[in-house]
Amino acid sequence: FFAMGFCTECGTTLPLAAKFCGECGVRQVGPAPSPSAVPAHGSVVPRSRPRSSQESADRGQPGYVAGRAQRDRNAPPEDPKPDGLPSRVGQRKVSSNPRTTPPSSSSRSVIPATSGAATVAKLHPMSKRGAEIRREMDAFEDEVFDPKYFNNVNVSDHGGRQSQWQKPITKNINPLKRRWHSREGPPDPAGRIFDASDRNILCMDVHPNGKEVVVGSADHGLKVFAVDTCKQKRNLFSKTYGHRDWVTTCAYLPDGRIMSGGADNKLCLWSATAVRCDDLVAHKASISKVEANDSSIVISASYDRTLMIWNCNKGGKGADCAKILAEHKKPVTDFIWYHSNLVSGDREGVLKTWDVEVGQCTGALQGNKGQTSALGWLLDDTANVVLSGAQDGHLRVWDARAGPAPQHQLHVHPGGAVTDVKSTFFHDLARGNLVVTAGADQTLRVLDPRASFHTLHLIKDHKDFIYSLDTIDDLIISGAGNGWLLVHDINTGECLYGLGANQAAVRCLWANQERLIAAGDDGNAAIFDF
Repeated sequence: FFAMGFCTECGTTLPLAAKFCGECGVRQVGPAPSPSAVPAHGSVVPRSRPRSSQESADRGQPGYVAGRAQRDRNAPPEDPKPDGLPSRVGQRKVSSNPRTTPPSSSSRSVIPATSGAATVAKLHPMSKRGAEIRREMDAFEDEVFDPKYFNNVNVSDHGGRQSQWQKPITKNINPLKRRWHSREGPPDPAGRIFDASDRNILCMDVHPNGKEVVVGSADHGLKVFAVDTCKQKRNLFSKTYGHRDWVTTCAYLPDGRIMSGGADNKLCLWSATAVRCDDLVAHKASISKVEANDSSIVISASYDRTLMIWNCNKGGKGADCAKILAEHKKPVTDFIWYHSNLVSGDREGVLKTWDVEVGQCTGALQGNKGQTSALGWLLDDTANVVLSGAQDGHLRVWDARAGPAPQHQLHVHPGGAVTDVKSTFFHDLARGNLVVTAGADQTLRVLDPRASFHTLHLIKDHKDFIYSLDTIDDLIISGAGNGWLLVHDINTGECLYGLGANQAAVRCLWANQERLIAAGDDGNAAIFDF
């Protein structure tokens, strides 16, 4: 996974991205040498620079041990966690290389100096070498503590290694393009249209590279089109392959394959390039949802009251059903997946918690009345706080560590069901996350979890049932049954602009810094470029 090089001081093999050699402490990493140039074990490696007088004197002292790693082995244990940083920030190990000067008074966190590594360089802080180490450590801190580092962090609870059964929630937290906040909206408010079908579009997903989109519809087929040109690339339907009823859900795998589920009780695992699929016939009723993680593990939920975990990491050759989760007594309508934690909801309103690693139910969360209509996480690094909306218009908040009873119950949408719930993720990491709910009563609510989910804004700009909801930085994007697509400022609750995305209900939304994609019941997908 890493480009390898070698230390030009001692010859140790190490990644090119390494800041310091783990043996000699010198920052001189070059490309990997040819096989003939690799020194044999025990041979003498020519030095790239003469040994300093201080190093020569050290080597003559009793108890001297060559190599920084050996010298540090006898150092007293210490807490490697930098001050002010959570103990599991992406499970990335932070180097304990010392600073040779006192920490600056800048606002960023500082890696504390270690007494055990103080012998790395007995150089004067103002010497050329000391200044070089100072610059390199500053650059290293910028890399570790820069908020952009968190854009694609996979938080893991397994010693820093991402388990294949886990799914991280990754949000791109870079600031939005200025045009997003402009009252004029995108430069072309009409957008670019891809005519996918004469029937309703029921599901949509975007390729991990952001260059293509797949939509599934009530015409039993899926269409793949290019984002840049809005031209069709593949029609995933033929006499031999595909669904024989509505396509209700779809998801991209990391390698470009597509998993789709339909009302024909069947899952189809489509090739990344051809109109060919493997039929996965295991469920006995309609498929309600599928999701995939970065390791090609897919979870499917069905009205047959089960969830199934599929291992599609077989070199592109089909999939195996690794686990069957069968504890629900009613059809499973939704689920959410974060790390190795899974929460599923059924038509009776019962929520089940699961450990995906072992495939076992870990508990039940009770309190919903009526069908589970929306599920979400309060985004943090714990995956413990669950948000659930139900047909009775209530939002219930559970802490999975505190037992089956909800910690909060709020009647957020008295006029109908909670249709969706999202937790925000700001590019300013110092801000606390907010929660946004959408309802069948045509309203949106912005709630503050730090104030017992007090309502900050009640938004009444929609004139129809709200079908879809998403948040990106400090903006709320919502689509309604009349085809309206509205963008609100989460800080003020004010509507910035509206877009006529569809001629009918907007069922699917996706957004990043550059564009917004919406699809719905008129059979079209609209792309708005920012």
